[in-house]
Amino acid sequence: MAASPLLERWIRCLECIKKKQRLQLLGVACMLIASKYEEICAPRVEEFCFITDNTYTREEVLKMESKVLNFLYFQLSVPTTKTFLRRQAQESEILTIDVKPGWKKGTKITFPDKGNEQPNQLPAALVFVIDEKPYDLYKRDGNDLIVNKRVSLAEALGGGGGDDTIF
Repeated sequence: MAASPLLERWIRCLECIKKKQRLQLLGVACMLIASKYEEICAPRVEEFCFITDNTYTREEVLKMESKVLNFLYFQLSVPTTKTFLRRQAQESEILTIDVKPGWKKGTKITFPDKGNEQPNQLPAALVFVIDEKPYDLYKRDGNDLIVNKRVSLAEALGGGGGDDTIF
């Protein structure tokens, strides 16, 4: 997976590839670099020569590897979506909403000074609006929850039969 961005960055410099037949050598060199960067036990250079049907020697692969690394100034890491998401998750603040019993649909919950204050946007607090969804087992009657469940007389007299749904 890491070989593809390396290859793309190198191909942008078209004068580096004088002949199309060297493109396979470039690809193998990028795979070698990526395997050294990503794998715990990277394959030996001879294995990369083997996958080219020994079209290139060990020295040619290593020389191309050196050219690629020098061209990229040894900067192999490229930011990906995963990189940004990981960083965002580390910097994000987790807000807790304590929904009070009896809050109706449309109730607004605000977090002052937590909203977006970027240029060209109106600064605002973060606002959540409660939206009640129907549920087959429970119904709301004002502040009360009504459970609609059949129980036998023995379960009712004995304190329930066990298989209650927790909400």
